[in-house]
This record gives sequence, structure tokens and C-alpha cells, in this order.
Amino acid sequence: LRNAGEHLGAPFDLKVTAPDTYVAQNSNKNGKDGVDVYGQINTKTGTGSIFEYLFINQTTGEPVTLPRFSFTIVDLDQSDVFNREIVCLEDLSVDEYFVTDDTLLEVVPVTAGTPSNYSDFCPVNSVYISPVAGDLRTVEVDNPQNNAEGFFKNLTRAQRQVSVLLGLEQSSGFRMRYTIYCP
Repeated sequence: LRNAGEHLGAPFDLKVTAPDTYVAQNSNKNGKDGVDVYGQINTKTGTGSIFEYLFINQTTGEPVTLPRFSFTIVDLDQSDVFNREIVCLEDLSVDEYFVTDDTLLEVVPVTAGTPSNYSDFCPVNSVYISPVAGDLRTVEVDNPQNNAEGFFKNLTRAQRQVSVLLGLEQSSGFRMRYTIYCP
């Protein structure tokens, strides 16, 4: 994604790669929304992949380490009782994450003793985030519109309930697994 930001006067891009198997439902839907900062990755139901997000200096092609940044994952929902989106923050590459007090997401740190309904999706030392299985309040939440300034706070209450805000410090990127679960 070109022109993701600027650091110390130098513009940088956000490079998103999937080092393992990635299957799109419709790859034409991948990328920026054409306006500002709202990006999208389209994934086929029943599949998942690890995605690496890395900030790259436009001139040198080298990673850019930012002192602090936030990244919002929006629209974590489900299409029915069975199919739901699952995000796994792998290797704890994210310093902190925030959900609303009235979130409709289940957030579970995965440790060695975590039940298999979480650890089947996320390895040890990661965080499992997904809509509460079967909670159909997440089905009809409108997708957010692009509003770059203060993105998270300008979401509707229902949109914030199915979003997670990631916070990172002294980092050039992070990794996460994204799965659309379909039993």
C-alpha cells in the first residue's frame, strides 16, 4: 500500500506479504479502498494465512522502524452461526491491543494449557481474537467507511464492537494469522 505514512521526512509504504499459502475469494478486492488509508485483504472462506505487515522506505526499500503506531482491524464478524473470522496475533509481535468494554469479540491469550478450540487456530504465545461463536449480533454490522483522521474513534458503536486496535512501539511491522473458519 503506497504512501502509508511519513517518518523523519521520508515517505514509506506498507508491504503486506503472505509467506505461506494464501487463497483469495476475489483478489480484485485486495488493496486500498482508493481514497486514503482503508485497506482490505480478501480471503476465501475455509482458508487462512499468516500475513506479515512491514513498513518500507520508498527510496531505499529498507524497513522503517516507527517509534509508535496503531493499526485497526475492523469488521471481524461472521456470516452465520458457523462461519466466522479469526485473527491470531502471532509471536506476540504486537505490544498491546484494545477492544471496547462492550466488545462482541472473544479475546484469549493462548498458552500451553489453552483449550483446543483456541489453540487449534493459534500457537502458544499468541492472542486469539474472533466474534463470540454464534453471536449473530455481528452479522449485520455495516462495514466502516474511510475516514482517515481518528479512524477508530469515528467508527459507530456497532463497528467498534467488532474491531481491535493494535498498538506497537519501536517496530517496523507485525505478523498475524487471519482465518475464515467454516466447520
